[in-house]
Amino acid sequence: PSLPTKTVSSFKRVAVSAQRSLAAIDRSVAPHSAHRAAPSALAMMPLIVPGVRTFADSQLFPIVNLALPAWILLLVIPRNKLALKLAKGTAVSFALLYIALAVPLMATSGSEGFAAFSSLEGIVGLFKDPATVFIGWVHYLAFDLWTGIWMAEDSSKLRLDRAGKLWRVPQLLLAPCLALTCLAGPSGLLLYLLVRSACTWFRHSKFITPRGADY
Repeated sequence: PSLPTKTVSSFKRVAVSAQRSLAAIDRSVAPHSAHRAAPSALAMMPLIVPGVRTFADSQLFPIVNLALPAWILLLVIPRNKLALKLAKGTAVSFALLYIALAVPLMATSGSEGFAAFSSLEGIVGLFKDPATVFIGWVHYLAFDLWTGIWMAEDSSKLRLDRAGKLWRVPQLLLAPCLALTCLAGPSGLLLYLLVRSACTWFRHSKFITPRGADY
């Protein structure tokens, strides 16, 4: 059986009144919620670089995996000139990619982007954006690889010891320093500096007989 006309009209009036009340609540709450939830201009800003940003970060990410072969070359043959050239070429490529991605971001973010680095909350906010995380990863890979290249070249330099003989940091001691640099950047660099200092001390210590001595 159908409802009486008056009952249907009453239901309609109640529904319309409820809709109007909800709309009024939405209008009063929306400005405040939008203010609270509004993302920063930095997070909303698109990163567009002709020829680079036409590719998604997920498409560019496999390129940075080329860091692994470069590290393997440094670990296995750190004093090979061709290996060093290939590692340097990889590091230069990463540096150029970093510039292509980071410069437009810094240029368009203005003071807000630089101000974010002044607090932990600001840095956390920056790295909520996948594009910013990718830029940071490229930065990490490029800088650590350059550090490993410097260590390989520095360890191959010939030095004079107390006896007047040439020496250099043994490759066996260099390898763990490079591996740690690849995994934990500054820790590997610190280990290498300690190893080099220890080698220098030993080569100039009393355990090495100086040239021309009578004993």
